[in-house]
Amino acid sequence: MDKDIFYSNHNKLITLVDNHDLSKRFFSAILERFEGNKVEALKVFKMAMTFLLTTRGIPQIYYGTEIAMEGHKDPDNRRDMRWEVFEDKLEPSVKFPLEKEAFNHIKKLISIRRKTPALRYASLITLYSDNFVYAYLREFRGMHVIVIINNGHKPMPFPLTIEISENTNVPPRMSKNLEGKRFIDIINQNNNPIEVINGRIKVQLEGKTAALYIDRIGIQF
Repeated sequence: MDKDIFYSNHNKLITLVDNHDLSKRFFSAILERFEGNKVEALKVFKMAMTFLLTTRGIPQIYYGTEIAMEGHKDPDNRRDMRWEVFEDKLEPSVKFPLEKEAFNHIKKLISIRRKTPALRYASLITLYSDNFVYAYLREFRGMHVIVIINNGHKPMPFPLTIEISENTNVPPRMSKNLEGKRFIDIINQNNNPIEVINGRIKVQLEGKTAALYIDRIGIQF
């Protein structure tokens, strides 16, 4: 992601997890990895969708991805849309809880993205990365968004400290503006808020989850 400087405008790149040219749909790939465990697969699906809709670029959602539709190699990944899930409604029926949870998660993310210019226009700044955790910052006209992904299977055993003022990726102006700001995770309401104190934040997440922290609490999502 830090190589984006090589593009004239990285926010015009198309990002996706599914299309008809891939060997299988994204949810099918996750299911295979988790040996058919749909509970765990849905956690990974939601984590990935949070990344897709908060990273730079223009997210492309293939039909059926909004309900975690399955499918393998062409032509199976072009199978008919599962209209029975909707029962002539605008969202999945309660009879299909997995599809409904996937749909509502993506619907919420789209609403957040539409109301948050920083997710559409801002550059992406890497705050932290290791084998399990990826954290990035997006800022546009004073609005700040911090996304933190824990791709590990287990919860973080203790709070992770993420440097901001000492991070050479963060411009000094931005670092100064962030000091003292408090952020609320608008995806997982049970997460504790984070605050920039002495140029750093501390965060602790469950396994296979993504948190979306925004500093403009007055916006209705």
